[in-house]
Amino acid sequence: MKLRIIAIAICISLVLNLSGCKNKGTVTSPDVTTGAEENTGNGSVSSSDGTARDTGNQANNGNTSAADDQTGNGGRSDAGTPSDNSDTAENGDPSSTDKTAKSKINDNGTPISDFDEYVNREWKLEQKAANKDRALAVDESRSLVNERLLDILNNTDISGLPEDDGFKKAITVYREIRDHNDISDALNTIRDFIAPIEKAKTLEDLYELYSTEKYSLFNLILRFEIGGDANGNNMQYLSPIDLSASINGTMFTQDGEEKSPEHAGFLAFANELGITEQRVNEIRDNSLIIGGILGEYPMGPNANTYYFSVEQLNEAGVKVPLFDILRKLNSLGPEEDILAGEKCCELLNKLYVPENAAMLRDYLLLYAMRIFYNVSGYISTCDIPDYDHETEICSLIQSVARDVLAAEYMNRYYPKDEAEELRKFISDIKDAAKAVIYEADWISTYSAEAVRAKLMKMRVCAGKNGYSDDLKELELSGDYIEDFFRITLCRNHFAIKQLNLTGDYRRIFKGDLFNVNGFFYGPYYSYVL
Repeated sequence: MKLRIIAIAICISLVLNLSGCKNKGTVTSPDVTTGAEENTGNGSVSSSDGTARDTGNQANNGNTSAADDQTGNGGRSDAGTPSDNSDTAENGDPSSTDKTAKSKINDNGTPISDFDEYVNREWKLEQKAANKDRALAVDESRSLVNERLLDILNNTDISGLPEDDGFKKAITVYREIRDHNDISDALNTIRDFIAPIEKAKTLEDLYELYSTEKYSLFNLILRFEIGGDANGNNMQYLSPIDLSASINGTMFTQDGEEKSPEHAGFLAFANELGITEQRVNEIRDNSLIIGGILGEYPMGPNANTYYFSVEQLNEAGVKVPLFDILRKLNSLGPEEDILAGEKCCELLNKLYVPENAAMLRDYLLLYAMRIFYNVSGYISTCDIPDYDHETEICSLIQSVARDVLAAEYMNRYYPKDEAEELRKFISDIKDAAKAVIYEADWISTYSAEAVRAKLMKMRVCAGKNGYSDDLKELELSGDYIEDFFRITLCRNHFAIKQLNLTGDYRRIFKGDLFNVNGFFYGPYYSYVL
């Protein structure tokens, strides 16, 4: 039975992590991205798999304990019913265990042999009757969500909302960008911003830019994601992004071919900034070389991940002042290590040599130009088929104001009676997992009790996060380019705050209804739905 397989897998994971054991194997969790690479360049808002702390050794995905379920709605009027936490009364008292616990999940009294079929049978039949495959059904669902989000952003009357309301701020920034009137002013701002990048000649010049908060948003080479490890720490994962596929696929036409509308539009934008076509092609070629190097080294939370200290980087001859850069950005956290792929030192040593300085600069410059091409609205003045500026800006705002938008979406579209139904459903899943443990002969009585107690602490986030970014710190200027910076930095600051949370104080902050169906998120010991 698929449910038993899922429950067994979860329980084995619990057993292996009861005492914070250090396993040199690696298990990665599903990748959930809340900061779109296409939109913001913010390296602090996408998910990471968990790891077990063993400095200098390979890290392992694990679980941390957590308190209270959160199955209620995160909406603005608190629609939905939060969990009554009925399971947690048992948490600290293994002696109170009901050893007769059995799964309540059945189909009118008949044991379920296929959990997926039990949950999705009706939906699958509907799709089959409509001659839809899975991909088409998913696209239609995504389109529906985007259509509703656009309606929220375009048609909500925010005049009566308080000035410090995060939802109001998100809509304000969206409408500022959507309703830009004078692109020439934006072009002047962009010229001023990219000038220091163009002037960078040495690695030291680049390190200075990397250490500056605004420029760090466009740094896809020393790019970090914040996520949890198995020992109660949130840490920085080195997760560079290779832009090669995007450069070849959307921004440029292959040499010798007629320029695509996207290519022609980008060249026109560069020309407005005073950058010639010859220089743009040089930037492209240099960026492809850097992207090729990045592509040789798997990094980030979905690669085999290891701990690295400043001492280890020094021993490996790494000259990049990586830890100094993170300290200047106030984003290192109390654990003065980072997590990265096994060949982190080899990658940094290959990238950061004096002869690569110009190419590294151009990689930073190209991405900044690309983002401003969209944010400034210049792209909307180009003759690009099927381009929808409102949809693109909606995607951008969604990536940096996810939590307040998700809350409003849940408030409008989440049936209020489903929260309690969901809570009961999760309770049944926990009971099924307990039953698997009690029936197993491969686990000791003590371990079974410990697993049960930990299982009851599993947190559930439905349509919202354990910690949400309410945008309270965001102060708007009225200039749409500046406010793009401010809302993006606000999201970055929120993620950095999670670095100082440990153990039961940590809660998931990267999963929401815009990017998740449902999965077990090991590092935060949570179901995300």
